[in-house]
Amino acid sequence: MKYRKKILSLMVLLGLFFGAYFVYQFYKTFFWDNTQFEEKVAFVHIYEDDSFDDLLNKLSPLLISTNDFTAAAVKKGYNTRIKPGKFAIKKGSSNNDIVNSLRSKSLIVRVTFNNQERIQNLAGRVAQQIAPDSLTLLNAFLDPVFSKGKWIK
Repeated sequence: MKYRKKILSLMVLLGLFFGAYFVYQFYKTFFWDNTQFEEKVAFVHIYEDDSFDDLLNKLSPLLISTNDFTAAAVKKGYNTRIKPGKFAIKKGSSNNDIVNSLRSKSLIVRVTFNNQERIQNLAGRVAQQIAPDSLTLLNAFLDPVFSKGKWIK
């Protein structure tokens, strides 16, 4: 009878230890601050052809632990559904907050330019502010369908 109590006590103690460790890891992965930048907000640009590894390379200077971010992103299914756009990450954000921001809080990009003498200059100026390169924009600007506005419904 004494041995059963000792074994039962040991099993309960081990169960509590592993349960506490699991809760600690879960909380650390999803809810602890994982940002290491000094500004209030950092911006991340994700392009159409970026993979999850490309995203990790962009985020690595901003994050304390890319491993914890990867674990949270995989658990939430974000690693296979990356959306392009410009995103803001606030200082003090948890991995859960970061993944939620990258999922659904794309920012509006304001494109500004002043008088450009040539259409090539305009394409170059706009390409500095958005994802497509200047050659792609120039080809779009020179496309007859685009210039006649028939793409507008």
